[in-house]
Amino acid sequence: MSGNDMATDVLRRLTEKGMFTLPSAEGDLTGHAERLLGELARKRPQDVLDAFVSDMAVGMLPPITNSLPELGKDGAIKVRQAIDWRINAEVSKAPPYEAVVSTNLVTFIASMISTLHSGIGINLVDDHGRPESPPLDARPVRVVARDMKRLLDGFIAEQQVEVLDADAEGARYMIHFRLLHCALSWALGHELGHIVVTESRRRRIDAPFQPLATALLERHFAQLLNDKRFKDALGPLNEEARLRVYDRWLTEINADIIGASLACGYQKDRGPSRGIEGVVGFTMFAIHLGLLSQYFLAAYMNLLNSRVALASRTHPPMDFRMHCVLMWMYKDKMKEATEGPVAYGQQVFTEVLRQAGAAV
Repeated sequence: MSGNDMATDVLRRLTEKGMFTLPSAEGDLTGHAERLLGELARKRPQDVLDAFVSDMAVGMLPPITNSLPELGKDGAIKVRQAIDWRINAEVSKAPPYEAVVSTNLVTFIASMISTLHSGIGINLVDDHGRPESPPLDARPVRVVARDMKRLLDGFIAEQQVEVLDADAEGARYMIHFRLLHCALSWALGHELGHIVVTESRRRRIDAPFQPLATALLERHFAQLLNDKRFKDALGPLNEEARLRVYDRWLTEINADIIGASLACGYQKDRGPSRGIEGVVGFTMFAIHLGLLSQYFLAAYMNLLNSRVALASRTHPPMDFRMHCVLMWMYKDKMKEATEGPVAYGQQVFTEVLRQAGAAV
């Protein structure tokens, strides 16, 4: 599958939801993708995001309903997107379940990933490894950091997320589309993961990946509770409160890993990039960028205002959540698989802090 037709499968499904009309039902969509994406950009964002998110959810449900058939019944799970200034997603605590993704979350992920991946040089090759077009040059780190800082400052000051992908075009735009689709599928998969955990507990069975999530949390829980970065936010914890924190953190980590599993399976079997060699690895990279984006936001907000906590009694610190997902994705290859993205992320964020006047 070439760069020009990476997005056509999603575009076709969005057509079925009335977003626009394709040239023909049978025609080859290659060559039409960029024009259709331009048309998509002119649609009402709320309508586009609703269609985008619901289409993704439908594709991610089969693995869930295979193990929990009741969740496949009409009305058992509803997914929607809502206009909300928060960078947030949430899910109801009891059936029938509803997962809600905020507009700002989608826009934030899109803009952060656009900014981050613009600093990475990319060689485009065909299925045989031959160069397909000129390489995409990386933007300087200082420029990437400048745009990221502008994005973070804008949200903190105005609760609005600036769209930073307007200048992307051609192959760079199509790669951004794929990265966003993969990262957003993890964010949605996380909320679906909460539904799986809740329903599994209702039925008194272990949720998928619960043993792994338990092992990862048990290995680090005491150290995290005693970390001076989090102690004030967590407050004094008696045994009952400690157990409650443990349970809530375990739920978040379990949902994170389920979300990564759902996203990788969806992109491999049913997503717009299915059939492309290395799609699972590409999805993992996009998930990592999405996690880094959320970690950068949390760390930057804490730097500007120490009262903004890095962890709470309901959510473990973002860097630990990222560690757990990366452990599931890469297992014993984690260090070598993530060395490049981690070094690049640190370089960019250090430059963000330098431009913000912080001691680095």
